Amino acid sequence: MQRPGPVFDLPSACDCSLQRDSGHNAERDSLGHETGPPEAFCPRARGESFSLAFHLGVHGVNRDVPVTVLIDARNVQRSLWPNIPDEKLVELARSWADERGHRAVIVFDGSAPEGAIGTGRESADDWLTREAARFAEAREPFWLVTSDRELRERAGKSAARMFGGGRFVLELTGR
Repeated sequence: MQRPGPVFDLPSACDCSLQRDSGHNAERDSLGHETGPPEAFCPRARGESFSLAFHLGVHGVNRDVPVTVLIDARNVQRSLWPNIPDEKLVELARSWADERGHRAVIVFDGSAPEGAIGTGRESADDWLTREAARFAEAREPFWLVTSDRELRERAGKSAARMFGGGRFVLELTGR
């Protein structure tokens, strides 16, 4: 399936080649994203680290590059009725991340099943906000999964990508 606009092929060596699919010849792609020479998109061509491209949220970066995915578990669970049981959510999210080479950090308010993080008395939102700030400070790429508007505002500013809980459930369940 071809996507509109610039298509990036950023192998681990990051050769900075920019490929455009066949109908692209404007200064903005069909989604309204700016387009330009490879150095406008490739951090290596600008002398920056690869993680900075994720940190800044560059559009079109290969989704298959390994990244940490911070997941607001309760928010994702409640995106589907009946709600996904705790253990099932952890199993689905881990499987999804493993298939893509990502690292899923599944965060529950209070206690959590094995394979996830429970925040005890701290809210998951506060934990995720603090962790997002740590990733941003280290210029490490991360994605944030939540539909919570306040959490998106607090923790999502430095996220390379954000997914709503409902969209993520559909991805996990294949519905």
